[in-house]
Amino acid sequence: MIRTIKDGWLVADKPKDVTSAKVVSKIRKFLDLSKVGHAGTLDPIATGILPIALGNGTKTIQFLQNQVKTYLFEITWGISTDTDDHEGKIIARSSKIPSSTEIRTCLKKFIGEIKQVPPKFSAIKVNGKRAYELARKGECPSLAPRIIKILRFEHIEENDSERSSSFIVTCGKGTYIRSLARDLATQLSTFGYVSSLRRTAYGPFSEKMAISLDKIISLGHKAKCYKYVYPISIVLDDIPAVEINSGQADCIAHGQSVSIYDLNESSENTVLSEEKVVKVMHKDNVIALAKLDKSNLKPFRVLKR
Repeated sequence: MIRTIKDGWLVADKPKDVTSAKVVSKIRKFLDLSKVGHAGTLDPIATGILPIALGNGTKTIQFLQNQVKTYLFEITWGISTDTDDHEGKIIARSSKIPSSTEIRTCLKKFIGEIKQVPPKFSAIKVNGKRAYELARKGECPSLAPRIIKILRFEHIEENDSERSSSFIVTCGKGTYIRSLARDLATQLSTFGYVSSLRRTAYGPFSEKMAISLDKIISLGHKAKCYKYVYPISIVLDDIPAVEINSGQADCIAHGQSVSIYDLNESSENTVLSEEKVVKVMHKDNVIALAKLDKSNLKPFRVLKR
């Protein structure tokens, strides 16, 4: 029997100069699925890992969005652009090119929780309008700083002929690499913009798991894509699991609660010890995400019927 694609995650390797929305649109059309979405928008100039949620996988996007990402990027020194990348208009110049020693010393200031002001050209809403829409009209949207977390920020190499440096960063939710490049340059008393950007890891997904958009289309038949689709549970690995029997699974799958005292002792203890969310399992399948409601295990997101 040929297995068909319904629910799960497909890890696309987004090409340059294509929007994340366009990648989703092409995959939706090719796989003929009504529910397809992505986690963690990549700018058109960026390449790399773009996790695509299929079917009921779209119900778990929020659980991936909170996980860490890793980027490989290049900063070109001495120039500032209005978009903080190579597509923008040049707005300032500096003759200073920081040394490797200066860069490595400065990077220490960016480790941990820091404040970051998003780029003017971003999708953040200001009074109901996207910041990039206001910026394109010549307005200067006022964006409040936000707390982000940088777990790793390393200087990899120099390219003297291009007046640029390469970096790798692992960061938490809400981090803008363009802002990171801008702020690092400011700390080094110069200017800089992102001249290349690639996402190399996102939560449980790595580059070796990614498949190019061209390869997806070239497979010619959606059934051939099945081996590249990962189960919904892959983005839920850090959520505690409770095991239920067939009768309880039927109730949960239909949105009904079950008494925690009807669970086995291990599952009951897991539910009682968790203040937030548990994943409900039956025969290695994730049936739903649930919470403790008084003495009941109550599903709030059913993933499998």
